[in-house]
Amino acid sequence: MTRSRRTWLTVGRRGHRTPERCGRARRRAYRSEPAAGAGAEAEAEAEAETGAEAEAEAETEAETETETEAETEAETEAEAVTEAGAEAEAEAETEAEAEAEAETETEAGAEAVTGAEIETETEAETEAETEAEAEAEAESATES
Repeated sequence: MTRSRRTWLTVGRRGHRTPERCGRARRRAYRSEPAAGAGAEAEAEAEAETGAEAEAEAETEAETETETEAETEAETEAEAVTEAGAEAEAEAETEAEAEAEAETETEAGAEAVTGAEIETETEAETEAETEAEAEAEAESATES
Protein backbone atom coordinates (compact mmCIF):
# COMPACT_ATOMS: atom_id res chain seq x y z
CA MET A 1 0.00 0.00 0.00
CA THR A 2 1.37 3.40 -0.88
CA ARG A 3 2.13 5.99 1.75
CA SER A 4 -0.63 8.30 0.63
CA ARG A 5 -3.20 5.57 0.97
CA ARG A 6 -2.00 4.85 4.48
CA THR A 7 -2.35 8.49 5.25
CA TRP A 8 -5.88 8.53 3.87
CA LEU A 9 -6.87 5.57 5.93
CA THR A 10 -5.47 6.98 9.13
CA VAL A 11 -6.89 10.40 8.45
CA GLY A 12 -10.19 8.83 7.40
CA ARG A 13 -10.43 6.98 10.64
CA ARG A 14 -10.13 10.12 12.60
CA GLY A 15 -13.02 11.60 10.76
CA HIS A 16 -11.49 14.55 8.85
CA ARG A 17 -9.78 14.79 5.55
CA THR A 18 -11.08 11.69 3.76
CA PRO A 19 -9.90 11.52 0.13
CA GLU A 20 -13.32 12.46 -1.16
CA ARG A 21 -13.36 15.64 0.91
CA CYS A 22 -9.82 16.84 0.59
CA GLY A 23 -8.67 17.83 -2.90
CA ARG A 24 -4.99 17.86 -2.07
CA ALA A 25 -5.05 14.30 -0.68
CA ARG A 26 -7.09 13.14 -3.64
CA ARG A 27 -4.62 14.66 -6.11
CA ARG A 28 -1.70 13.03 -4.33
CA ALA A 29 -3.44 9.68 -4.44
CA TYR A 30 -4.13 9.99 -8.16
CA ARG A 31 -0.53 10.96 -8.82
CA SER A 32 0.81 7.98 -6.93
CA GLU A 33 -1.52 5.53 -8.73
CA PRO A 34 -0.45 4.32 -12.16
CA ALA A 35 -1.83 6.42 -14.98
CA ALA A 36 -4.82 5.14 -16.94
CA GLY A 37 -2.62 4.99 -20.03
CA ALA A 38 -0.15 2.74 -18.28
CA GLY A 39 -3.01 0.45 -17.30
CA ALA A 40 -4.20 0.38 -20.90
CA GLU A 41 -0.66 -0.40 -22.07
CA ALA A 42 -0.37 -3.25 -19.60
CA GLU A 43 -3.76 -4.54 -20.70
CA ALA A 44 -2.73 -4.33 -24.37
CA GLU A 45 0.49 -6.20 -23.57
CA ALA A 46 -1.49 -8.88 -21.75
CA GLU A 47 -3.83 -9.21 -24.73
CA ALA A 48 -0.84 -9.42 -27.10
CA GLU A 49 0.70 -12.14 -24.93
CA THR A 50 -2.62 -13.96 -24.84
CA GLY A 51 -2.86 -13.65 -28.64
CA ALA A 52 0.69 -14.97 -29.03
CA GLU A 53 -0.11 -17.87 -26.69
CA ALA A 54 -3.28 -18.64 -28.65
CA GLU A 55 -1.31 -18.51 -31.89
CA ALA A 56 1.37 -20.84 -30.51
CA GLU A 57 -1.34 -23.17 -29.25
CA ALA A 58 -3.00 -23.17 -32.69
CA GLU A 59 0.35 -23.98 -34.32
CA THR A 60 0.90 -26.81 -31.84
CA GLU A 61 -2.57 -28.18 -32.56
CA ALA A 62 -1.92 -27.95 -36.31
CA GLU A 63 1.38 -29.82 -35.88
CA THR A 64 -0.34 -32.42 -33.73
CA GLU A 65 -3.06 -32.85 -36.36
CA THR A 66 -0.42 -33.18 -39.09
CA GLU A 67 1.46 -35.77 -37.02
CA THR A 68 -1.78 -37.63 -36.32
CA GLU A 69 -2.66 -37.62 -40.02
CA ALA A 70 0.83 -38.89 -40.90
CA GLU A 71 0.54 -41.65 -38.29
CA THR A 72 -2.89 -42.60 -39.62
CA GLU A 73 -1.52 -42.71 -43.17
CA ALA A 74 1.41 -44.86 -42.05
CA GLU A 75 -0.95 -47.23 -40.23
CA THR A 76 -3.17 -47.46 -43.31
CA GLU A 77 -0.17 -48.21 -45.51
CA ALA A 78 1.07 -50.82 -43.03
CA GLU A 79 -2.36 -52.45 -43.01
CA ALA A 80 -2.41 -52.46 -46.83
CA VAL A 81 1.06 -54.03 -46.91
CA THR A 82 -0.02 -56.60 -44.33
CA GLU A 83 -3.14 -57.43 -46.34
CA ALA A 84 -1.08 -57.71 -49.53
CA GLY A 85 1.37 -59.98 -47.69
CA ALA A 86 -1.50 -62.13 -46.43
CA GLU A 87 -2.92 -62.37 -49.95
CA ALA A 88 0.52 -63.31 -51.31
CA GLU A 89 0.88 -65.96 -48.60
CA ALA A 90 -2.56 -67.34 -49.44
CA GLU A 91 -1.63 -67.48 -53.13
CA ALA A 92 1.67 -69.19 -52.30
CA GLU A 93 -0.15 -71.73 -50.13
CA THR A 94 -2.66 -72.37 -52.92
CA GLU A 95 0.16 -72.86 -55.41
CA ALA A 96 1.99 -75.18 -53.00
CA GLU A 97 -1.20 -77.21 -52.51
CA ALA A 98 -1.68 -77.41 -56.29
CA GLU A 99 1.92 -78.55 -56.72
CA ALA A 100 1.50 -81.14 -53.96
CA GLU A 101 -1.67 -82.43 -55.64
CA ALA A 102 0.14 -82.60 -58.99
CA GLU A 103 3.01 -84.51 -57.38
CA THR A 104 0.56 -86.87 -55.69
CA GLU A 105 -1.21 -87.46 -58.99
CA THR A 106 2.13 -88.00 -60.72
CA GLU A 107 3.20 -90.45 -58.03
CA ALA A 108 -0.15 -92.24 -58.23
CA GLY A 109 0.22 -92.39 -62.01
CA ALA A 110 3.76 -93.72 -61.68
CA GLU A 111 2.57 -96.34 -59.18
CA ALA A 112 -0.23 -97.32 -61.54
CA VAL A 113 2.23 -97.62 -64.41
CA THR A 114 4.61 -99.62 -62.22
CA GLY A 115 1.71 -101.82 -61.10
CA ALA A 116 0.67 -102.35 -64.71
CA GLU A 117 4.25 -103.23 -65.66
CA ILE A 118 4.45 -105.70 -62.79
CA GLU A 119 1.12 -107.25 -63.81
CA THR A 120 2.29 -107.45 -67.43
CA GLU A 121 5.55 -109.06 -66.36
CA THR A 122 3.69 -111.48 -64.09
CA GLU A 123 1.28 -112.39 -66.89
CA ALA A 124 4.21 -112.90 -69.26
CA GLU A 125 5.97 -115.10 -66.72
CA THR A 126 2.78 -117.08 -66.10
CA GLU A 127 2.29 -117.57 -69.84
CA ALA A 128 5.91 -118.62 -70.24
CA GLU A 129 5.55 -121.12 -67.40
CA THR A 130 2.30 -122.42 -68.86
CA GLU A 131 3.93 -122.83 -72.27
CA ALA A 132 6.96 -124.52 -70.70
CA GLU A 133 4.69 -126.94 -68.82
CA ALA A 134 2.68 -127.60 -71.98
CA GLU A 135 5.86 -128.31 -73.89
CA ALA A 136 7.13 -130.53 -71.10
CA GLU A 137 3.86 -132.47 -71.11
CA ALA A 138 3.95 -132.71 -74.88
CA GLU A 139 7.49 -134.03 -74.74
CA SER A 140 6.68 -136.51 -72.02
CA ALA A 141 3.60 -137.61 -73.93
CA THR A 142 5.68 -138.00 -77.04
CA GLU A 143 8.28 -140.04 -75.22
CA SER A 144 5.77 -142.36 -73.67
